[in-house]
Amino acid sequence: AYIPFNCFMFDRMIASLQVAANAGFIMYLADSAGYLGSVSIMLYRAFGQADLSWLDFFINTSYFVSLITGSLIIASWIYFSHILSDQPADISVMAEPTLVRV
Repeated sequence: AYIPFNCFMFDRMIASLQVAANAGFIMYLADSAGYLGSVSIMLYRAFGQADLSWLDFFINTSYFVSLITGSLIIASWIYFSHILSDQPADISVMAEPTLVRV
């Protein structure tokens, strides 16, 4: 379910910033961050909090991740609002592409 979400989110982010790019590399970075986070959580649970129950660990981790994620979303919103407010709206970028004959 996260792949379509990431694809549309990153595609719209690239389009709003009006840069020449694709979402492939950004999606790769997001996936690798997710895998790194999963492995880090398992290693921390196994070696750092081995005596803690899985339920307590899950609840504490959920609170921590929700606070961090909420903070990052607000920071991203402020950053992109600032970046996009400085750019003039260029209608020519959204026009149909012209065909080039070779």
